[in-house]
Amino acid sequence: MKQIMVVDNHPVMLRFMSNQLEKNGYLVATAADGLSALETLKSFIPDVVFIDLVMPNISGEKLCQIIRS
Repeated sequence: MKQIMVVDNHPVMLRFMSNQLEKNGYLVATAADGLSALETLKSFIPDVVFIDLVMPNISGEKLCQIIRS
C-alpha cells in the first residue's frame, strides 16, 4: 500500500485531500505545518508528499529542501 503525506495549514483542504486519498486505498498521514511534518516523518516514511507552499513556521519550499537533504 502506498503511503502519502499531506501537509497543509488549511484544515478543509487537509481533510479533503486525506479523504480523497483514503477512498482510493492510500495510507495517509497529515500535518498542519512544516514543523509537524518533520516530526511525523520520524515515524512515517511516505512514498509521496503533497505540500502547501505558503505555510507558517516553515514554507513549503523550505520543507521540500529539508526533506530532500
